[in-house]
Amino acid sequence: MKPEIHLKALKMKQYEMFFHSSVIDNAIDSTGEKIELSQIRISSQVRVGEPGTYPVFAYFDDPVSGQRIQSETKVTVLPYS
Repeated sequence: MKPEIHLKALKMKQYEMFFHSSVIDNAIDSTGEKIELSQIRISSQVRVGEPGTYPVFAYFDDPVSGQRIQSETKVTVLPYS
């Protein structure tokens, strides 16, 4: 089985709280087992006070193969209204 991490794009209003976990859909290792959230690392520079589109990167190291599995999504901060 192929290890995978699936992320979802997110749109949010300016000044809303951004939780990294909100972009994670699911992740599985090379045996098909679910990867726990605590095993996933996320990197982003989302500025909730500044409208725009920001990249978010997430990865985990497959516990069986040792391979790094990574993915990217976008978070769009919409102007406050």
